Order: sequence, then structure tokens, then C-alpha cells
Amino acid sequence: MYQVKNSIFLNLTKNQKSDFLSFVKIYTKNYFTCDEQSIFYNLIDEIEYFHKQNLGRFDYIDINSEKHLEDIKKYIHACKVYYEYKASQHKLYEEQKRVQKEIKSKIVEAKQKKEPATKKQVSYYQNLCRRYSLNPKDINSLSKYDIKMEISRILQEAEKNRHELVGE
Repeated sequence: MYQVKNSIFLNLTKNQKSDFLSFVKIYTKNYFTCDEQSIFYNLIDEIEYFHKQNLGRFDYIDINSEKHLEDIKKYIHACKVYYEYKASQHKLYEEQKRVQKEIKSKIVEAKQKKEPATKKQVSYYQNLCRRYSLNPKDINSLSKYDIKMEISRILQEAEKNRHELVGE
């Protein structure tokens, strides 16, 4: 894609080229499911519309020039290839994100297992025990992670009991 960018629209200024190529890239992404020729002809129609309305958008693109039309086709093809590759890598990317999330959670758990519980956690745990009429465990020996697990266990049991009462 970057090689194609450097070889097309050499007669445009840097800003004009950047503006137009960004537009074409987004246009291609929006109509990704269409074939390249459809995208090309729809894009040409849109540029003609801008010219006819004297909107000044892309007035530097000459749609009567064979060179500009070829450059547009090349760039649409490059964009399609880019988005197809990106779509094919989506599953791998999601898997990497999931693995990174697991690794991060394990690191946080290991860190919390070494730290003492915070006053906020202890207070919340004691309030939950009072609310649900439970006997609190000895919290002095519990870590931040242990208190977190106890709190989540109490909340899950309370949610389960509430669903049983409702009859779900």
C-alpha cells in the first residue's frame, strides 16, 4: 500500500494527495463488500457530483485524465488488499487480545495475593456479612485477593438466592 501511495498522483501537492487518498481509503472501507470496479465507478460518480455542484472538493482531480483514473484504480486495489488482509488477521488479533488480558489478570492476582486487604475492602466485606447474616472469617490473615474472592462469593450466593425466590 505504501509503495502504491508513493507512486501515484505525483503531480498533486502533499496535502491534496493526503486528502484525496484518505477519502478513497475510507470510501473503499465503507464499500468493502463491493468489487473494485463498482467502487471505482461509484467514486468517479461522486467526484463528478462534487465538480458539478462546484463544491471545490477534489477539484484538483481530473477525471478526464487517464493517468488519474489509473492511479485511482491502483489505490482502490491496494486498499482492498489491505482490508482483506486486515480482515483475515482479525481472529488472530482477537486471540492475542484475549491472551494478553489473561496474562494481565494473572499478574494482578499474583500481586494482590501478596498485598494485605485495604480498609475499604474489609469494611465492605463486614457490611456484606451483616447484611446477609453471615459469620465473617478472620480477615487479618486474608490478602487483598482473598477478600475480593470472598466478596464475589457472597454476592454470587445472594444473586442466586434472589433468583430462587423470584422463581427464575
